[in-house]
Amino acid sequence: MKYPAQGSLIWTWPSLLLSTLILMARPGIAQTTTTVNPPSSPAPALASQADLDRMLKELQNEREVQKKVRAEAEQAFSQTTSLFNLFLVVLGLILTAAIASLWLLRRAVIHEVTEVAQRHLRELRDLKGHLADAIEAVDLVLQKPID
Repeated sequence: MKYPAQGSLIWTWPSLLLSTLILMARPGIAQTTTTVNPPSSPAPALASQADLDRMLKELQNEREVQKKVRAEAEQAFSQTTSLFNLFLVVLGLILTAAIASLWLLRRAVIHEVTEVAQRHLRELRDLKGHLADAIEAVDLVLQKPID
C-alpha cells in the first residue's frame, strides 16, 4: 500500500478546513438600518401647515446640500482628471525627449567613431610612406660599394 506524498497532505488539510468553514457560513443579506422614532404622543391624522412648511424647507435644504456636494465632487473629479491628463502629457514629452536625445547621442557616437577610424587610416598611410622611404634608404645603403 502506497502512502500519499507528504506535500499533498499539507495542501489537503487546509483545503478541507476551508471548505468546512465555507459550508458552515450562512449567506447574509445587506440591509439598511433605519431608525424610526416612535411618536411620543399620538400624531394627528393630518399635519399642520407649519409642519408641512418646515418639512418642505428641510427637503429643499437637503437638496441644496446634495447639489453642493455633487458639484464639489464633480469639481474634484475634474481636477483629478486634468492633473492625470497633464501627467500623461508630461510623461509623453519626457519619453519624446529621451528618444530624441538617444538618437542624437547615436549620431554623435557614429560621427566620433568615423573620425577616429579616418585618423587611424591617415596615420597608416603616413606610416606606409615612411616605411617606403626607409626601404629606399636601406636599398641605397646596400647598393653603395663598401670602401
